[in-house]
Amino acid sequence: MRTVHVEWVPTEGRFTALGSHADQVLSINAPQEGRRPPTGFSASELLLAGVGSCSAWDVVEILRKGRQEATSIEVRVTGEQSSEPPWPYQRIELHYLVRGRNIPERSWTAPYDSAWSGTARPSPRCGEWPRSSSASSSWRRRLIQP
Repeated sequence: MRTVHVEWVPTEGRFTALGSHADQVLSINAPQEGRRPPTGFSASELLLAGVGSCSAWDVVEILRKGRQEATSIEVRVTGEQSSEPPWPYQRIELHYLVRGRNIPERSWTAPYDSAWSGTARPSPRCGEWPRSSSASSSWRRRLIQP
């Protein structure tokens, strides 16, 4: 079980979050209403960051198991939220940019094709996402090799 402690810091108009590494404090923006400049991620951006980092770790491990090395992996996560409270995500898109040498694209894209079709096992890091999300999801990929 994972636990995160979130605390309101009224003097700074933000929240802080502590996870399993107590020395790592994360600042989370509170709705600002024009009063203060942003101090960190918004809560909804953290959801996108979590999805992006979970799925990027899957790519890293898939490539490692295939004895292939990426020199860099980037994920741009875009989310479209409802205009009505509680503002759930209606659409999430992940765009991966993987750089490396001699990496067959299917070696790391096939598991994602399965995940988006609902036939893959859940990721140990990301759980049932994207299958459990009510948001529609899609992904694009780009492999750059010298």
